[in-house]
Amino acid sequence: MAKGVTDRGVLARQLKRQRRRARLTQRQLAESANLSPEFVSRIERGVTSPSLETFLRLCRSLGCTPNDLLLPDPTEAVTNFGDRLRGSDPETARRAMHAAEAILAYSGDDDG
Repeated sequence: MAKGVTDRGVLARQLKRQRRRARLTQRQLAESANLSPEFVSRIERGVTSPSLETFLRLCRSLGCTPNDLLLPDPTEAVTNFGDRLRGSDPETARRAMHAAEAILAYSGDDDG
């Protein structure tokens, strides 16, 4: 799968998540963004990517920011991290957990 600004899979999942959060059907979102329902479906399935202009129209129609569509859901990122750890050797898993703990400790440090 080709990659542009973001992985099509992330955009596909986030577009669907934001559309459902806004309680819109694909048809309603398409009408609001002046697109065909088929095109919205193709984006949500990761088959195609929108142009920048279309992407921004989708954001406006959904009332979300570009980051809401471009960044993976934090829960999904944690799940993916856990899956990768389970598939790694014990030393790699230990190092990854140590690094994650250090990041969490640093982000919680108010002295900055």
